[in-house]
Amino acid sequence: EAFGDSDDLADALHVLGWFYWRRGKLDEAEPLLRRSIEVAARSNAPASQAQSMHTLSLVLLNRARLAEGMSLLRESFEMAKQVGEFVLVHRMYNNVASCLLDYASDLAGAEDVIREGIEFARRANAKHNLGWQLGTLADVQAERGRLAEAEVAAREALEWATAVVDEPLIGMRAQGLGSIRFQQGALDEAEEMNDLGSSRLRDNPEPQSDVLVDVLSGWIAQARGRDEEAADHYRHGRGLLSASGGTMPAVASADLARLLLRTRGTAAAREAILDFTGEVSPASAAYGTLIRGLVEDDTRAAVSTLRDAAGRFEAIGMRVELARTLLDLGRAQQRVGDDPRSTFERARDLLVECGAHQYAPEAEELLASASSPR
Repeated sequence: EAFGDSDDLADALHVLGWFYWRRGKLDEAEPLLRRSIEVAARSNAPASQAQSMHTLSLVLLNRARLAEGMSLLRESFEMAKQVGEFVLVHRMYNNVASCLLDYASDLAGAEDVIREGIEFARRANAKHNLGWQLGTLADVQAERGRLAEAEVAAREALEWATAVVDEPLIGMRAQGLGSIRFQQGALDEAEEMNDLGSSRLRDNPEPQSDVLVDVLSGWIAQARGRDEEAADHYRHGRGLLSASGGTMPAVASADLARLLLRTRGTAAAREAILDFTGEVSPASAAYGTLIRGLVEDDTRAAVSTLRDAAGRFEAIGMRVELARTLLDLGRAQQRVGDDPRSTFERARDLLVECGAHQYAPEAEELLASASSPR
């Protein structure tokens, strides 16, 4: 600072702002990053300017300032490509795709971007970037219900993360693989990956992954019959919106609502309602609709709301969540005396197509009970 504006000062301000963002300290990060952008602009340092704009866009997205954040994200990506700052471009490929997934719910767009980035990284032998980018590809494929493909990408991502000894990335990619394996019904390996990921992230925290840790831990606890422990994980995960952004807190809230509805009834399940205000992703809005349907007292209204939620998930392309919502819808149809068999059949077929074996037996049981004579 003593030497006035310079590219070096812009870079130093960015590094500190980036560090605070990675530690979830958004209030400290934002002013540093804004100052870095100003210094870089006055110093005619477009690469540093693009880098700070990019990190600031992630801070804004974490704060649910989606329009501003997405605009700045795209602008910084184009600037970095024009400048030819390829190390930065590698980073941006991953982040743009991840944000298209988490904040725009644009699954197809996210996959197009990350595949382009992976091809670029493979040509450059950018091992570290491959660990990040393949993990993001796995996340996108899992949301699209292509769990077998997601597993392949997730395993390679974890291999690259291990090869470059990036401890937070190892933790994140272990959690990602664990989430996929849980949905595939491989509970033991999911638990092994959850333990690995949680231990690495405990030693070297990565707040953007905290919600996934809680969601996966909740899933495993619930599958093991430890409902109270699962509910505690879901409650903690849903409270991390400001630190993580994205849709994962809504996932935690939806699973909390499902668990409480099954174990304690509709009134208790209302605890899980999130306050969906301001600009939210289409996926967050879909989860909000799902939760409102789950806790609705009027059974006819519940059927209508859950049908709306299913339509939203289908429009986004989230096939596993669509199938799970169809199971919720079928139960509501049963409560009002409607025939739920076609709903349960569609849910079962989707789960089988996706390879989501964790949930398929539930669909078979519901279908069998609906088909039995009354």
